[in-house]
Amino acid sequence: MRDCVEFLIRHDYKRQDEIASILCPNMLENAGLIFDQHLPILTENEDDEETKNARIEALLYHIKLLSHLALAQSTRKDFLTHAIIDKLLRFLGNKMLIDNAHPIVNVKVVIVAQSLTLLYNLAFTKEILVIMKNKDVLGICLQWRLSKDKIIHFVSQALMILLDSNKIDEIIDPRSFTKFCIECMKKSAKEPRQAYQGIKLSGLLRILGAVLDNDTVQKTIIEGKEGISSLAKCACVVNPDNTTADLIKKIRRSSLNIIWKLLSLEPTLSNKLKINDLFIEHIRKLSEEASGNEKKMPSRIIWKLGDEEAFHSEEDTDDIHGTTTIDDEINSNDAWDDSIPFDVIMSFSHDSNDKNLCQKIYNRLKLKDVQVYFELQGKHRLESIKQASLKKKIILVCLSAAYRSSKFCMAELECASKQECPIIPVIVGLNYKVKGWLSHLVGKKDTIDFTQKNFKDALLKLTDQIEKMKPTE
Repeated sequence: MRDCVEFLIRHDYKRQDEIASILCPNMLENAGLIFDQHLPILTENEDDEETKNARIEALLYHIKLLSHLALAQSTRKDFLTHAIIDKLLRFLGNKMLIDNAHPIVNVKVVIVAQSLTLLYNLAFTKEILVIMKNKDVLGICLQWRLSKDKIIHFVSQALMILLDSNKIDEIIDPRSFTKFCIECMKKSAKEPRQAYQGIKLSGLLRILGAVLDNDTVQKTIIEGKEGISSLAKCACVVNPDNTTADLIKKIRRSSLNIIWKLLSLEPTLSNKLKINDLFIEHIRKLSEEASGNEKKMPSRIIWKLGDEEAFHSEEDTDDIHGTTTIDDEINSNDAWDDSIPFDVIMSFSHDSNDKNLCQKIYNRLKLKDVQVYFELQGKHRLESIKQASLKKKIILVCLSAAYRSSKFCMAELECASKQECPIIPVIVGLNYKVKGWLSHLVGKKDTIDFTQKNFKDALLKLTDQIEKMKPTE
């Protein structure tokens, strides 16, 4: 029996509704009798230990399969015509079982976890949720949330939130609760149609969105290594086939809504997201190609990521803590001079290889009588670019991996992009490809690659581009 159940759980996700509709009627028809005969042995003593263990194991896989079938929305209402919910509640509310919650081990713990997971999955149907609210399901959840088992701890409290959304500040150990959510997201994002530990990603994100006002939940996601990256993965799930399109859209929408709220709470999260090229490419595509409401949130997040306040907030934090980067260590008195009629201002990284090539480009442009602002030290360049942006000067953006990883370089480019300055992107990093947030800022502009063999051709293209973009007198 075990192999059959585990096989279905792992492989039926492509035909879940179809398989559930075939199996569920017979499973439910026999569930009442099975529960009546075998649930009591969990709280009673039986002399024949071998027989008892066999009955418990059979009961476990019956409940586990029922919980799995309850993932299919089309079959949940079938549970209403049977007394299964009442039988499970009597079992879970058994005082002897609850009082001994911590000592119970192995298969008994798993049966309790699967029973609670079954109720949790059923609660996503409104009619069943209403019935649960009229019974003492909430009281049972409040009892079982004290369990040290992580699945029981999570599911009992997730069900508690579904029953009463005002309970978010009564979550016991919200840090562990949130870490379990992150674990589920990380695992489920690989195949969002599959459940992890009997929990579907779409439902999990609904729970996480509901508890996001809990301060510890926020802090755990924001400060954790995998919180925001796991949400970004969920936001990037794609449609494997047309039958799951609505499910995938729901997952993406929930993930993006959570990300938006977290960005509002902690603007510096934008820096983590902007270095996630897969996420940026995905939301850019959604904002350009999706229709109706589906494109609104990606567009809002892109707008939010372009807000300079996030950068300045992190910059201020760095000053307070005394942290330094390559950019910070450079001192300069160079400053923008309005009396000099600059045509172009160069934005580049202070990586030695980048800087050498950029200086070569600068020197060749000077020989061609192009007025170029080239601040060798870089300390004042962001302020200079702000001033140049007001005059719509051309910004020559020298792209490389080092440029992409520098928050100061990115702030310069974001400033120019926000002010709608003319931008000329050139490649100075060997084999560098423009993608992610850089691709959004640069737009569809053609890049000029100076890392190839023919430097003269690249320079000719650049000077032609500058002449075309220079304002007419």
